[in-house]
Amino acid sequence: MIYVVHCGRDMSAEKVISVLNARGAEYRSVCGEALVRPIKSLHIGADKIDIELSNGDFVSQIDAIWFRRGFYDFRYDNIDMVFDEPEVAKQIEDHLISESNTLLEFFLYLLGDKAIGSQLNYNQNKLIALKVATAAGFKVPNTYISSGEHLSNYAAEFRRGELITKNIQDILVLNRNGSICTHETNKVETGKIANCYGYSLLQDRVYVKYEFRVFVFMAKIYAIACINDSENKHIDIRNRQNNRYTICELPTEVEQKILLTMDGLNLQTGSLDILLDGDDNWWFLEINPVGQFDMMYTYGHIDIYGNIAEQLISMK
Repeated sequence: MIYVVHCGRDMSAEKVISVLNARGAEYRSVCGEALVRPIKSLHIGADKIDIELSNGDFVSQIDAIWFRRGFYDFRYDNIDMVFDEPEVAKQIEDHLISESNTLLEFFLYLLGDKAIGSQLNYNQNKLIALKVATAAGFKVPNTYISSGEHLSNYAAEFRRGELITKNIQDILVLNRNGSICTHETNKVETGKIANCYGYSLLQDRVYVKYEFRVFVFMAKIYAIACINDSENKHIDIRNRQNNRYTICELPTEVEQKILLTMDGLNLQTGSLDILLDGDDNWWFLEINPVGQFDMMYTYGHIDIYGNIAEQLISMK
């Protein structure tokens, strides 16, 4: 049995599911952003260790499970406390949440090598990723994080060239009266750095020859190169209008660094941003464990959805 854990808005997962269906594979589409209380029972005995899910399947029947998006939530959804004392009720609720988290941890443990990705890794720490990528042999941009006055000192004393700024972890998304506002990677005008309440991240800008979007799925590497329009001034690739893309094969030593980085982060799947500069140095920027990979199909005409489906089927 193949499980695909996703949310209804993830079209990439839906396309893989369509391929599984077309090829007659036995699968379960587990859709939802918070699947509450998925366990029916758990049995640990001398001759049996298994979990029965609420749909009647057993964990032992799962051949492969891909955590694309979506969550199993083992917490109680409605807790009716019999205590009138709020402080006591809160302590009991915290205890039940801790118990539920233990079940989730054991559920993921039982899946073992059957699991591709994990809901615990959806938000990979980007700063840890920089350190792991450096250990794997990549160059990473010189990075500095601090508050306003210290940032100004850094910009004045330590910068090697132009600076950029971006989020430390996830982008800020604001919904204002139905309109979505967000921010992007931008060049920093060093004379306009102001004091701020939170931490800000600065990086030395890497002047690139090519930018690469790399998708990894179970040690299989797909790469697409972005060829920039020389007149395009946008730092953030998402805002450029004249990008050209081409599927490519990366050098063996770069692929080895990618796999070492994946292994160091305990990831089986993810999308990486990698740069090649004018001196042929390879730079690692970041990794998204649930990053998009549709451009492999759109621009490179690779049957990425069919390939993922076949890899899931091969695990049976």
